[in-house]
Amino acid sequence: MKVPRNSDVRRVRQIAIAVALVLTLTGCGGDTGEDATIPDPTDQPMTIDTPSTFDGRTVTLSIRRGQTINTTNHSYTASPPPVLHSPEYSAREWLVPANAQLIGLVHATWNTEEHADYVTFGVWAERSSLVLSDPLASVETDAVFDAPEFRHSTPIPSSAGRATYRGQAIGVYKNTATPGTDYGIFAGEVELNADFQQQRISGCIGCNTLIGTYPAGLPAVSSLARLTNTMIRLEQATITNANSTYTGARITAESKSGAFPIQDSSGNWSGVFSSRQDGLDNPRAVGGMADGQITWENADTLSFSTAFIAGSE
Repeated sequence: MKVPRNSDVRRVRQIAIAVALVLTLTGCGGDTGEDATIPDPTDQPMTIDTPSTFDGRTVTLSIRRGQTINTTNHSYTASPPPVLHSPEYSAREWLVPANAQLIGLVHATWNTEEHADYVTFGVWAERSSLVLSDPLASVETDAVFDAPEFRHSTPIPSSAGRATYRGQAIGVYKNTATPGTDYGIFAGEVELNADFQQQRISGCIGCNTLIGTYPAGLPAVSSLARLTNTMIRLEQATITNANSTYTGARITAESKSGAFPIQDSSGNWSGVFSSRQDGLDNPRAVGGMADGQITWENADTLSFSTAFIAGSE
């Protein structure tokens, strides 16, 4: 199914050319993904409602792109905690090779015993110029999340109560004053609290752990320091139980240490709950995206987009 985002009903932005980002996994956790390949995009048509597939070994995440992403030499960064919290799940993240034009980060969590049971999400940024110092360069960014359990409009059970969700958020940022040189990717833990009887949800990115950054271009050290010490609060959003979606019109940011006071922040967020339930009749997972901007006192403004998935605890 599609998810409301910025007043539109969509989970993936309108796409001119779609290609498949192929990440090689293994259901048993023994492959490092060194042999990942990218198919001819003409053989991998984009399906808006199903932007990913998983065959027990390979996750294919379709993202908005204008050229082929070669992941043969992608960087397998780590085995982060799975965003679905059961022993049978494994997880990995890949940093798509940063170069003069492209950087991306993708997460996948999958069931080692049932390959149809997986979730995946990520972000990417592409510069218009190969010249890092080009002051006229622009940067195009986007975020995407997907899983089979997010594609169907299933009412949330009337017996659902309250649930806490914990997982991972991956975002892409750029300095609005110098977007062609000061931009990159960040990642942090996301925690959300939902009350299905009251039909509301709220959460935070980076409140429990520091936000990590993957800079690109010619990053400003000050931007990295500010972002690392920031908490992004996803203020109360309204849940529509009839179709398992939610929308929120407010995002605020706070400085963790007080060393980088924030002058202003804004944004919106939205997403969808899993069609599968946990042992308490609550949706077992939640996925979403957030877009916003943060302005620090006497400093520049960073705009950002994030994708996240979190599992019930």
